Order: sequence, then C-alpha cells, then structure tokens
Amino acid sequence: MFGASQLGGLDDPNARAAMAVAANLNTIRIVNFLDEKGAVATAPYESWRWQPVDRAIASGRGRGLKVILDLSTYRNLLWNAGLNPYTHDWGAFISFVANRRNTVSGVRYADDPTIAIVAFAGEVEPVNATANSLGVTTLQVTNFFKKAFASWQAIDPNHLLSSGGLLQLDWNSGIDWRAIFALPGSDLCAIHDYSRADQTITTPAVASYCASIGRPWITEEFGWEQATGDLSRSRDFAAMYGLQSRYAAAGVAFWNLGPQTSGATYDVNSATALTWAAVRSNAP
Repeated sequence: MFGASQLGGLDDPNARAAMAVAANLNTIRIVNFLDEKGAVATAPYESWRWQPVDRAIASGRGRGLKVILDLSTYRNLLWNAGLNPYTHDWGAFISFVANRRNTVSGVRYADDPTIAIVAFAGEVEPVNATANSLGVTTLQVTNFFKKAFASWQAIDPNHLLSSGGLLQLDWNSGIDWRAIFALPGSDLCAIHDYSRADQTITTPAVASYCASIGRPWITEEFGWEQATGDLSRSRDFAAMYGLQSRYAAAGVAFWNLGPQTSGATYDVNSATALTWAAVRSNAP
C-alpha cells in the first residue's frame, strides 16, 4: 500500500484521483466526510454526504486505485454530541455502510473490491488524560473494536478490517494497542506517525509485536506542514519511507493529498515540487 489521505476533494473526486495517479500512489484514504456536528439520528445517514463518497470510490476504481474507507468520522460525531463513542451501539451505522449500494457503480460496499480496508476509529484519545471528559476506559475501547470487527464481519467477511491508525502508543496512555491489534477480525496493525517518539518507540514496538502475532502493519498517516519548507519536508518524507522499509511495513500513506499551497496546510501536490518528487520516487 502506497497512498495518501484526501481530506476534501470529494466535490471533484476525478481530479483528486488523477493527482494520486500522478504521484504514483495506489491507495487513497477517504476521511471526515460526515457532518461531525450533526444530529446523531440523521447526520450519519444523509445521502448528500454519502454520494460524494460513492463518487470517490468509483473514481478510484476507474483509475486502478484502492480505497481505505475511514469511519472515524462517525466516532467524531458521537464524541461531539457528548456520547461515549466506545459504548454507543454502532450496529445500525455499520449495517448502513456495509449494505450501502454505490450510486455510481451500483456495487454494494460490502462487495466492492475497490475498498481495500475498512478502518473504524483511529487516533483514539488517551484514556489517561484530562481530555478524556467522557470517562472512556481502556476496556471500553478494546471491547468496542472487538464488537465493531464482529459486526462488520457478520455482514461482510471478505474485506480487511483495521482499528484505524493509533497514536499515543509510546507512553502509558491507557490504549491497550496490543490487545486491539490481536483481536479476532483485526487484520492489520495501523499507526499514525507524527513525532520522534512515534518513529523511535512506537514503530519498532508495533513492527515487532505484529510480526510476532503474524499480522502486517502499516503507517496509515504521517505528514509535515508546508511551513517546514519544501526541502526539509522532502527529506522528512524520504526518511519516513526509509523507516517503513527498515521495519517491513506493509504500507504507508501521507497526510494530505491536496491542492493547497499556502497557510497551515499539510497538502502535497506538484507545486511542492521536492516533496512531490520524494513521494513519486519512493513508490513501490
């Protein structure tokens, strides 16, 4: 897997898919597409929110790309509504997504080989932190993933399932990542990488542990702001790709494939020429 997230771009998925192909990517990750401030009863099921996702999947399919369907947007919606997303029943939402029929291709999501991975709720907030205002516990998080994997597999036993990329694994955050990655239905281990500790502590620990349980691991997301400078960022990208090779990652994807060239953006595009070249030259 060699990919990128695409925050935004759902209004013109053909253009974003064309960017992915030009960057020598083989995978795009579709994220944050629900109204995360919306009503819990209706916002997750709004057709006008899902139709652009349909188009992005179909566009990727037409260009030979795979898709990571990231459902953490639903977790965010629940959290913003003041609900513990790890004890809330996801059954109706999982059934809705798995059984959704793409309005472009006509293919049910559960049957679509374009979707390579379904990721549920990456970047779990640390349990052992003051930001845990909803009283989330370690056991609740682990049991949530266990139930989510089982619920999806009851409808669709074919797709790869992932917790979504986890952070905060280099300290006693209360996220039992070993238990989560070892769960039945957890087909691969996924992390996000944004710090020196992620690179020197989390990466080798996850690579070693997941090898020991016979499961591949990926860096689902990493990135640096454009403000770091194109030359510096290109070197950071090259080093990150080298790190994946060193620890035998099964895939890596950066944040974010997009057209922005100013402001506090993580976007990578042809205008960030050196970083763009680092991506293209490291394609498998």
